Amino acid sequence: TARLQTAYDLNSRSYTYFQLDSFRRNDQKAAGDILPYLNKGDLVIQDIGYQNFKTYNQIIKKGAFFLTPWSYSTIITDIDTGERINLLALLKKQGQIDKIVKLGVREPVKVRIVAKRVAPKVAAERKRNAKKDRNKSANHSNEYYKMLEWDIRITNVPKDIWEFDEAFLAYRLRWHIEIIYKAWKSSLDMNKKAVHKMDANKCKMIFNLMLLYAVINCQVKYAYFLIKIKE
Repeated sequence: TARLQTAYDLNSRSYTYFQLDSFRRNDQKAAGDILPYLNKGDLVIQDIGYQNFKTYNQIIKKGAFFLTPWSYSTIITDIDTGERINLLALLKKQGQIDKIVKLGVREPVKVRIVAKRVAPKVAAERKRNAKKDRNKSANHSNEYYKMLEWDIRITNVPKDIWEFDEAFLAYRLRWHIEIIYKAWKSSLDMNKKAVHKMDANKCKMIFNLMLLYAVINCQVKYAYFLIKIKE
């Protein structure tokens, strides 16, 4: 089993890189793969699974920006006092927040955290999905379910570039990559492919040929999915 990592440039509508990794190398470890391709002023939009404080600090050093969801287990502290912030209590008090904080403990990173309440229908759906995912390793607390009532993003894009709502609008662009993956899966019929033991080099060669076909074939499907989303 393998993982495919890729970066998609929304400006040029082209792929920055492809990388085939062992399934044991998770998304968090792959978060820094984008660093060699970054230029000053670039924006990296990543899913929650790629949360990596070291990578965030390196992005900042390059003069670039990042945008990602906040992970429930991540500690945030006051930028001045260093005291831990009870995010749920703060949200209940203020309703929405736009605040500079420190994220993490071992490799803290200065970030802007923005949060707003979602519609009740959206919150209810999130809670239903979370209950379906429950297992021994993810026995969600009542506080976790309450946090699902908010959209929470972390970024280093300052307020003079993005207003409050623009941080949420920008994150919607990440769904371009989701559409692409959906088109790939459809093109390659991945859910029905059987995996057999074979030489690693042969496996990579076959995969690359399949991927080339999927990239070419998915362009029409990508356009189709975009139309559906706009509808």
